[in-house]
Amino acid sequence: MLEAAPSVDMDALPTVGQLLVDDASCSAAVVASSSGRLAVTAAHCVYVPAATERMPDVAYGRDPGWADEVVFIPARSGDDAPHEVWGVERMWVDRAWQSNASPEVDVAFLELRDMSAGTAQEVLGALGMRFDDSAGGERQPTGEGMAGPTVDVLGYPSAAPFDGTRLRSCDQVSTDQGWAGLLEARCGLTRGASGGPWVVPDRGWWSVVAVTSYLSWDRSGMLGGVRLGAVAERLWRAADEAAGQQ
Repeated sequence: MLEAAPSVDMDALPTVGQLLVDDASCSAAVVASSSGRLAVTAAHCVYVPAATERMPDVAYGRDPGWADEVVFIPARSGDDAPHEVWGVERMWVDRAWQSNASPEVDVAFLELRDMSAGTAQEVLGALGMRFDDSAGGERQPTGEGMAGPTVDVLGYPSAAPFDGTRLRSCDQVSTDQGWAGLLEARCGLTRGASGGPWVVPDRGWWSVVAVTSYLSWDRSGMLGGVRLGAVAERLWRAADEAAGQQ
């Protein structure tokens, strides 16, 4: 049984922010890269597949295809944008997401445009990433109901009772293996937290092991998170190589 975790305000982190997408809201985090320009979020935040039967709620009323207007507001706190608003140059999602909204690949990488002060990583810092399922402890057997790592879930929930303007977290929540191989955690964050990082302590800092993908439609208070596995690593490498060619 997964325990409920409170949704609480926490000190805003410059590496985590709100992602405004057309007329919707998601979350994203700057992650370590050679280019210094990458952020991670959920694929459904930036690309709506034509076929969405496996995840019917991902469209949020948007038309199929890439989002037109995407900006990142790191460490947003109320109406304040203490680290400015960052434009998005390019976005990457897996072909399996584009073709049929495969939930296990609901992850995307963004190239953030440089500011006069430098790249996103130079200005804001970056979270690490763990591209395997052993983060936070011993490698766990896979399968529905199996235990996963203990994580902090971060995001900018925008549906009631939240308004999307402050970073929220569920701290030290246990996870289980859930639907479609995703992690599940009991956490009170709402829509808008999609794409937010699930982090574990890692060598004195924090590393992302998953990003929020869905709110469970059959169990109240459950979030699903897509692990950063082989698909995410391949996307990250392709995005980093492209973003570094400037």
